[in-house]
Order: sequence, then C-alpha cells, then structure tokens
Amino acid sequence: MSETPISRDMTVARLKRAITAGDRIEIFDTVDRSTTKVLDSALNTERHPVWVRRDADDVLPTVFGTSLKNYRAEADTVLHLLATGAFHDSASFDRMWLRPVSRLFKMRKAPPNVYHDALEKLRHYPALLAVFTVGVAAVLAGREELLAQLMIDPIRPNPLGDNDPPPSAAVCLSPVDILEEAVLAHPAAGLQGKGWFPQSHQVRTDIREPLRDIEPDDDVFQEACSRFELLASMLAIDAGAGAPLGCRYPWLGEYVQDRSWQTQHGLAARIGQEITENWPLIQGGAFGGLTRRAHAALATVSRWNRYNSFKQ
Repeated sequence: MSETPISRDMTVARLKRAITAGDRIEIFDTVDRSTTKVLDSALNTERHPVWVRRDADDVLPTVFGTSLKNYRAEADTVLHLLATGAFHDSASFDRMWLRPVSRLFKMRKAPPNVYHDALEKLRHYPALLAVFTVGVAAVLAGREELLAQLMIDPIRPNPLGDNDPPPSAAVCLSPVDILEEAVLAHPAAGLQGKGWFPQSHQVRTDIREPLRDIEPDDDVFQEACSRFELLASMLAIDAGAGAPLGCRYPWLGEYVQDRSWQTQHGLAARIGQEITENWPLIQGGAFGGLTRRAHAALATVSRWNRYNSFKQ
C-alpha cells in the first residue's frame, strides 16, 4: 500500500520542527526524500528530452521552455526545504543543505550520442536552482561562511569523468553556462529570460517563491541575489586562478545593470571594505584563507563587470 503524499507545506513544517528539536535523522530523511523525487522525475525523457527534431525554428525553444518549467515544478518542495534549512539552521546541519546540490549536480552525466546542447546542459538546472536558493538564503541569514562550502567544495565522485578535476559549483554551475541565452530568450520558450542578463532574471524569478516567506520584501530579495551573484563571481574567479584571464568567468547577473554597484558606496565597495581576516568567507576557508586573494578576485570581477556595463 503506497503512502499518502504529504503536501509541500506540511513537509516544510516537519523540517522546521526537526531543526528546532535537533533531529538529525528526520532532517536528513525529509530533505533526501524530496531530492530523490527530483532525480527520479529527471529520468523521464518525455518531460526532459535532450534531443528533438527541429522541423521549425520554434521547436527547440518550445521544448526547452517546457522542460525548464517541469524541472522547476519538480524541484518545488526541495527548494522550499533548502531555503528554510539554510536560513533557520544555526550551522548545526550545514551538510544537509549542501548534499542535495551534490546529488542534483550528478544527475547530468556524460551526454548521449545524439543531443541538443541547450537541452543537455539544462539537466543541471535543478542543481543551479538549489545553489541559488541556499546561497541567497545564507546571505539573508547573515551566514555567508556557508557559501565557502557551497561554492568551492569539490563534488565527488566526479560525474563528468575520472580524468577531469572534481568540479565545484562556482566553476560549473554559472547560469550563463547552464541556460543558453538564444533559446532561453526566444518567445516560443515562454520563460522569464529577458533583459541584458536573461539567465540571472530567470533564476531569480524561479527561486522567488521558495524564499518569499523568509523575505517578503522584493527589493531586499533582489539585493540579496545581487550580493550572492557578486560573491559567487569572486569565488569562481579565484577557483580558476590558474587559468588564463580569458578563461575565468564571473557569474554575470542583473546587478551589473545597476551602475551604482561599483561606485564609492556601491556593492563592490562595501564588499571590499568587509574583506578582513574575520570576514565570514575567509573564516569559512574561501580564497585559501587569504585576504589578498579575495581582493584580487573582487578586482578581476570588477574589471569584467565594468566591461559588460559599457556594452549595454
């Protein structure tokens, strides 16, 4: 006899009780079950094809849009759980909020023989949503030390192949890499990929509802997203420090459209002033624990983003 499905809100309430009680097993089971459901749904090739016959120009965008909406719907419960956990936990159960990211990342394995690049890369969209949800929740909670583990811990075993270095979220889950702009912004996709940075806009739209109970103010939410994107950019640049400058990419996002972000009192300046040995990301192990590396990463991101600001 099958179990009666539990609603999303009841599942979130159960998680809150488990966090309050310090019930590690209940927390693990609640989050893991919801993650497994997403993984099982992703195996449905009718809901998530990686190849379609392109009989018309709008076929690929239409299929892409439908698959992305399906991924978002299937991940709804786990995104609410991750938002709740990352925000309300006091660092006692951090690994519980990071484990789903690793599991969801691994669902994109080596591609089949025939595929469309835009659809194949989209298999990482649930992992990207999970990273953004945990990251923005951590920013809102003032727990940015969690970003060090979230963004730079290597994902093992490596689903992309044993011969490659273990990937990390900072390097492999940039929205620009996961969501192909031309397909995302096509009218036939029916999505929210609009503006100069459509990937950023789409992801922000898709994680808004899971974080609404935590932060109902849209402006505060957008500010937290911008801060997360800039910090993620710094971590991505630092993670690729051994590569040539042209191969190190920040997480370009909607914050670049706000020209005040790099002014004397803008977001970049505020972060630059925060960087000390006691900065949460340094304390969490990011940038090798070195403030000079954090400052260098911020300077590189600023150069990148200044160039993209001029392009608009």
